[in-house]
Amino acid sequence: MEEGIFTVLPDQVIVNEYFLGQGISLHIDCIPCFDDIICSLSLGSSAVIEFSKGESRISQLLEARSMLVLSSDARYAWQHGIAARKFDNYNGSKIARKRRESITFRKVKV
Repeated sequence: MEEGIFTVLPDQVIVNEYFLGQGISLHIDCIPCFDDIICSLSLGSSAVIEFSKGESRISQLLEARSMLVLSSDARYAWQHGIAARKFDNYNGSKIARKRRESITFRKVKV
């Protein structure tokens, strides 16, 4: 644990499958439910994730086999989500989506 991402071992793993055109609404993972660090491994297709805080918006490409780590403000102050669409436009490139899976690791608060 000293050399890893988590300060405590996650005890919840969620596997989600997203078919072509599916996304997930902007959200903040339940604050009273889960600990300070949330990690999500993206598999299959790449997708653009959107971060939103008030009027601020940031887009980031989640490439296949990439790990998203949410902590600090990214965990508690910014919403994150993936728009439902078949193509993403990112840095001037049109990227086709395919089937995507995510594996999310969290520590449940007791």
